[in-house]
Amino acid sequence: MNTQLVQPNQLSAISRQLQEGRLAGLLVFASSKHCPWCGLVSNDQLLPRLRTPGLAKIAIVEFDINDATTLTSAGNPHSEGLRLPSNGSPLTWAKAHNIRVVPTVTAVNRQLTPLRPPLVGYSSADFYGAYLEEQITEAVNYWAKAR
Repeated sequence: MNTQLVQPNQLSAISRQLQEGRLAGLLVFASSKHCPWCGLVSNDQLLPRLRTPGLAKIAIVEFDINDATTLTSAGNPHSEGLRLPSNGSPLTWAKAHNIRVVPTVTAVNRQLTPLRPPLVGYSSADFYGAYLEEQITEAVNYWAKAR
């Protein structure tokens, strides 16, 4: 079971696991190194969710929205793998999807496009878990049909 956040350079492995059904869904966690709220979301919400047995196994890839490192598509052009725009980086991904505030969590499809309005900020720990589960449910439903 993956109990850690996934780094962008691991997208190829995540793509395979999604296609093979070993993972039920994919979320992107948009963060920044200088964001104290991002650490709270990660430690208080995301990591505990990944470590809870009996729940759908998902992957949460962490994109630092200031990172301009170019990522490669996860999979070959003829596969059903994840697709990134050309010259894609976490920075260009965030700009393309109008993500300016961190922390932001969103369920994504093969093109890493959000499937629903993202979960932005961390104003209430009480309600955050329920909103996070809505994102996860959307991701799980999408990937169940996409295989």
